[in-house]
Amino acid sequence: MKNITPQEAWNGVKPSLEHLCVWGCVSHVQIEAKRGKLDYTSFSCIMLGVSDELRDYHLLTLRQRGL
Repeated sequence: MKNITPQEAWNGVKPSLEHLCVWGCVSHVQIEAKRGKLDYTSFSCIMLGVSDELRDYHLLTLRQRGL
């Protein structure tokens, strides 16, 4: 198997990597709660990973840690 993934060798189809994100990158989460006109619309987080069972992201909130 030269320069191909195991999935590509098994199925003959190259896997899509579009859903992958860089771990540790800064992400912005939109605030959906009631807020005023001049309040923040999002806050910064650090991406830790993706859930296996659900279609969720694991994020570390910088606002709660005081960073």
